[in-house]
Amino acid sequence: TIGAESRLEPLTRLCACSLSKGANCTESDSDGGEAKFVSEDCECSVGWEGRLCDIDEDGCVDFGCPEGTNCTDMPAPGVGAVCSDCPPGTELIEGKCEDINECDSNSTSANSTLTECSQICVDDAPFFH
Repeated sequence: TIGAESRLEPLTRLCACSLSKGANCTESDSDGGEAKFVSEDCECSVGWEGRLCDIDEDGCVDFGCPEGTNCTDMPAPGVGAVCSDCPPGTELIEGKCEDINECDSNSTSANSTLTECSQICVDDAPFFH
């Protein structure tokens, strides 16, 4: 038609996701408004979190290591965590590191170090002397 006019209004979509960490940009439903710029949402890959998927997810948060042990986060892209062993002089009993009474006559440590002589064993958690 005569006097017809067409207008091109480009929409620029910006992706600030950490693509090097395996994140993907996902289209947002926004039309950009008058500015015609849309910041895309990020879909994080396994092991990463945050608005831009640039934060290593802390695997220790929900892991639940036994009381008395230390939790070590598996670095991304790994997931989960690893618990340390109980400290020396303790053993894992019902989810906690409990002191071993090395002076107890049934204790393996006591049997290997004490004899029938008159010795005094003092259990100073977590060790004995």
